Amino acid sequence: MYENGSYDGDLKVVVLSDKDGWFAQGMEIDHNAQASTLEGVKRIFETGLASLVTRHLTSRGNLDRLLKSTPESTWSDLWHAGKVFKVSSTTFKEREVLKALPFNGISYFEQLAWAAKVSSIRQGKKMKSEAGSPDQLAV
Repeated sequence: MYENGSYDGDLKVVVLSDKDGWFAQGMEIDHNAQASTLEGVKRIFETGLASLVTRHLTSRGNLDRLLKSTPESTWSDLWHAGKVFKVSSTTFKEREVLKALPFNGISYFEQLAWAAKVSSIRQGKKMKSEAGSPDQLAV
């Protein structure tokens, strides 16, 4: 929650996987990243975020335009796509520029691998059933 110029807690980031790799999307800041590994997507997300903060501070002198939440339709779809998450957190102590953000750190809501597999199986069955495939299975 945003109050008095700061957020209560961490920047929340939803992290999902599929056959092509990992995708991370910020909730309170509309920023995302893609990579082939979980650690890679976190590193790229943080590097990109640090670059954004630097650019906003250099060109505008503030972070007002950066501190815009991801549209609800986007994060709602991402949140519901994950189903089951493991949470890991990091602080901003390694990236000094990120301390300019009104967050304590980053909480990554990582989709669990088995949840991703079940989700993709369900999606495949849903797509088959929408196509009228006779080999539908109940999940």
